[in-house]
Amino acid sequence: MTPDETSRGDERLRQRVTELETLLTHLQHDYHQLNSAVLEQQTRFTTIERQLLAIEQKLRDVADRPGEPIDPLDEKPPHY
Repeated sequence: MTPDETSRGDERLRQRVTELETLLTHLQHDYHQLNSAVLEQQTRFTTIERQLLAIEQKLRDVADRPGEPIDPLDEKPPHY
């Protein structure tokens, strides 16, 4: 192999390493974005799950009072 061929091979190798490093940087960025989105979704899911459990408990409480008629007009809206 001549010195020119070695030099061109080294340059191609450097370019390839640079391309791979650039690709890795983009992948790391994408990974961090996806991780943030998953964490946010998990937080939302946990909040919704708590709300659902509270609603289920309210329904059980209402079901446990079969003798009391439920009139929606007697219920206060949530903003009161």
